[in-house]
Amino acid sequence: MTVRVDLNGLLAAAVGGSGLAAEELAGLEPELARVRDELAARRAAGTLAFAELPHRFDDARRVLDDAAGVGADIDVLVVLGIGGSAGG
Repeated sequence: MTVRVDLNGLLAAAVGGSGLAAEELAGLEPELARVRDELAARRAAGTLAFAELPHRFDDARRVLDDAAGVGADIDVLVVLGIGGSAGG
């Protein structure tokens, strides 16, 4: 899977003086490349378990099966702590 990140919203050209100049962002490129490589190595070594969550279909199936089994006994479900910007 390829992830594409649009950083235009953090540039001074888009948000004014509190944003980064394009040159400042370009200056971060070596560090960003190092971090990207480190994350790729850790994922390959199996030490970033969260990165595999989208591919753990058995876990999702087990949750759905459990939910189906108790659905008749529950009127309301409250989910706490979902958090995160993409968490919903």
